[in-house]
Amino acid sequence: MFKSKVTALKASKTRIYPSIRLPREYGELIGNNAEVIPTSHEGKQAFLVVLDHESLNSEPKSPLETRVEYLENKFNNLEKSTSEDDKKSGGPAEIRTQDPRRVKAMS
Repeated sequence: MFKSKVTALKASKTRIYPSIRLPREYGELIGNNAEVIPTSHEGKQAFLVVLDHESLNSEPKSPLETRVEYLENKFNNLEKSTSEDDKKSGGPAEIRTQDPRRVKAMS
């Protein structure tokens, strides 16, 4: 169980929806369909969130697992962008100004 504050999600100036954040370890649920059933618990208003059957079978990831996965993705993206930069030939044709006096030397 966790606590979360109900915040406002503004779709437009006139449309505001209540929003509740789940912990980050449930990030894999993003995009899944859910049924939200209004109910009560110990005399207080409550909401039961029912996810599709595939989501129910998956165990939430630990914060450490989530963090490692995030860092691996960042590293892979950095690696891809570095290899793409290596493939670029560079030179005056790729520089906005063709005036070599305005280009700083890379040394």
